[in-house]
Amino acid sequence: MKRKTIIILSSILSLLFTNFLLAHNESSEPRFYRGEPDSSKTFLLNPVIITGTKYKISRNDVPVSISTIGSQTLQMTNAPTVPFVLTNEVPSLFVTQRSNSGFGIGTGSAGTISMRGISGSPNTGVLVLIDGRPDYMGIFGHPLPDAYSVDNVEAIEIIRGPASYLYGTNALGGAINIITKKLHEDGFKTKLSASLGSFNTQQYKLQHGWKNSNFDYFVTGKHYNTDGHRPYTSYRSQSSSAKFGYIINGNFQIAASGNVTEFKTFNPGTVTSPLINNWAEATRGGFNIDIDNTFEEISGALKIHGNFGEHKIFDGWLSTDKVIGLMIYQNIKLSAGNISTVGFDYKTYGGKAENTISRKDFGRHFITEYAPYVHTQQFIYDFVATAALRLENNSIFGSEIVPHFGLNYKIDESANIRGVVSKGFRSPTIREVYLFPAPTLTLKPERVWNYEVGFSKRFFHLLYADITVYQNEGSNLIRTEGVFPNLKLTNSGKFKHRGVEVELKSRITETLFLSANYSYLDPQNETFASPGNKLGAQVNYSMNDLSLNINGTYVSQLYGKDLRQQKLGDFIFVNSMVAYRLTGYLSASLAVENLLNKSYQLIYGYPMPHRNFTISLSTNF
Repeated sequence: MKRKTIIILSSILSLLFTNFLLAHNESSEPRFYRGEPDSSKTFLLNPVIITGTKYKISRNDVPVSISTIGSQTLQMTNAPTVPFVLTNEVPSLFVTQRSNSGFGIGTGSAGTISMRGISGSPNTGVLVLIDGRPDYMGIFGHPLPDAYSVDNVEAIEIIRGPASYLYGTNALGGAINIITKKLHEDGFKTKLSASLGSFNTQQYKLQHGWKNSNFDYFVTGKHYNTDGHRPYTSYRSQSSSAKFGYIINGNFQIAASGNVTEFKTFNPGTVTSPLINNWAEATRGGFNIDIDNTFEEISGALKIHGNFGEHKIFDGWLSTDKVIGLMIYQNIKLSAGNISTVGFDYKTYGGKAENTISRKDFGRHFITEYAPYVHTQQFIYDFVATAALRLENNSIFGSEIVPHFGLNYKIDESANIRGVVSKGFRSPTIREVYLFPAPTLTLKPERVWNYEVGFSKRFFHLLYADITVYQNEGSNLIRTEGVFPNLKLTNSGKFKHRGVEVELKSRITETLFLSANYSYLDPQNETFASPGNKLGAQVNYSMNDLSLNINGTYVSQLYGKDLRQQKLGDFIFVNSMVAYRLTGYLSASLAVENLLNKSYQLIYGYPMPHRNFTISLSTNF
């Protein structure tokens, strides 16, 4: 590993030195984007993204594999939260579910996100970001899927593969960046909607925003409840969000945003071992305060962020946790054809926990992390070379060197080939080190090296195709061994995952958009929530007052446990939604989930609902 680090560090230093020696023509000059993508066609076939770097840039100039989910797809979904959207849209990404709503917390919960065979138990191997800031529970170190409402989301960008070079711990397998909504045109905009569906599912939503030349805001509120498709699968939640922005002048702007979700969910148990009144309640919230600067040659941001939560479970568990952090970075054009980013991240996270029934006090624990990093991108004729180095410092586990190197080659104006060598890591969480099932101070961080090559091509501005071949080689995955009460946590030996990913997107006409993705994965022994084959497809059609969405997913070689245990049957599920604008202000929609009425499971012993319906009315003004 030291040899790999030295090689990549040398590449970074070479790039930084080379950019001072090169003079490059202005046609390849990188620039800092100030606005939104020019059109929906551009966004769908060659979007401008920000998650793979710290500045907006064409996806074709980024060597890492990135999937994007735009507002058009999000508007035509019946999903209450973001994780319900991901499985169909992103190759090599899989999310476990046990019902049509609610993921839950604690033993038996759903919402495990697996990326290229890396997940964690609980889900600690894929990092979730909100507007670029890490969002996870301070004690358990994983995101809470029920906290990510779709209503305030403008777009989602997913890095498939390690993203620790920019975001640090927990981005071992990848990162999901949820970009929240803001208005881009002056004036007021309000949307009220109500829906009623199978299992007495009800949803009431408010979205409202306003913008003038310098100031904008956007707020949302939602109430959701359902009786569920099995006994003790009811779920209720209330969520709200707010985002404010102010342009100070042509170079500086400030933004503040926050969100809060409260929910109660039940774990019904498996069909062979049902549970009664196995409930969990949680409150999750978070905030960002951003000061952005944009000049001709430099851009950057100062971000103060945090999240907090309280969790109660029927067995007496009570915990409160928080994360407080600071992110600061500056993008600098050191020379023609170069953009370099210098940044520094700091955060402290943790909390306290107890069992109110057994009177056991788990104590108060916190971890502090800080990391300087550098990321540089050099345009050299038809090549784009990228290198990064991060030095992560953890108050318990010491330092972690995280390198990254990538290379793009533009074959012509419509095609390019890319390659990446990158390291990812995850530090053990407070739960693993101090709490249960067996406090273990000797655990080591999980690590993975990712090697991938990809090829993408646009055909006549109508079709975008991308194929990626990758191999992950890692070690120290944290596993639980033994039988209760004699459990212990250990670092596993080495592992190797390999796979192929394909993405296709086509804007056939202004009214018809098609997309498909396929992934093959050989996860070796890490088979939980990591299907060997997954195919997703989507059709979006809109004309005048009518909009139609049909999406489906086929899954095979899926297991409920590692080591190819608890095999789940192959399955296909199809969802659809049709929406019609009745008047200038009033619209109606009908959504059908599991359109083919198939029997299937995403978690062993938890059958998913059969065909179910939702009707909605909404007004826009």
